[in-house]
Amino acid sequence: MSDDERRERELNRIVETLARVAEQRERDAAESAARDRQRERQIDFILEQQARDIAGDARRDRRLDRIERIAKLFVNAGRRARREALDQDRRITALVEAQLHTEATVVQLANTVRAIATGRDNGNGAGNNGEV
Repeated sequence: MSDDERRERELNRIVETLARVAEQRERDAAESAARDRQRERQIDFILEQQARDIAGDARRDRRLDRIERIAKLFVNAGRRARREALDQDRRITALVEAQLHTEATVVQLANTVRAIATGRDNGNGAGNNGEV
């Protein structure tokens, strides 16, 4: 196999890896959107229940307390979701960078092995039987 073919094969592997990462990100985004829709349905349900409770409540202070608790839950849930999304993005980026680094290292190793093999073929190293 020629050097050009090896390089092309390496590049194809890198492209395939990047394509897999992109597909995973798309799947993750779709899953995230589905979770967001489910959360919105749950939030709507909670809001409807709270609205019914508040409508039946005679005391204004209790209504305000419930609204404040719901608002805090929403804020905390939003912060948590944002934190998780950023953390996931950071982890994916780290994995991509590690993969690229690994692939570059493999290419360097392959080049080194090729150089050593070429040196032996030219009579600079051991013969076919390992003789010097």
